[in-house]
Amino acid sequence: MPTTFEIDVYSRWDALELLGRLSCYHSHLVQLDLPGERWLVRARTPGEHGEGIVTALGLIEAWERERNLESVGVCICGALPLGKADVAGLSLQGDLRPRVVLRAGT
Repeated sequence: MPTTFEIDVYSRWDALELLGRLSCYHSHLVQLDLPGERWLVRARTPGEHGEGIVTALGLIEAWERERNLESVGVCICGALPLGKADVAGLSLQGDLRPRVVLRAGT
């Protein structure tokens, strides 16, 4: 089952950089306000080669470190049911997920 995830970003350039990194996840940008200070990067799993949500979260964390950003908000929409591999991966990454919100539905 496809899982959509969204990342709230406060810079157009950061959003474009993240969009490129998540391109295999069928990603796109949504401008949340004018004059364009706030952006939403929306993507979905599985990726083009079957990549799951845990891999995507790892890409997001690497992007945060490289851009020297504080943790961005990640919302996983339609997250139920996640596959067993996704649930196991999330539980192993206990440090990363006060910022991840799981939301049923799409």
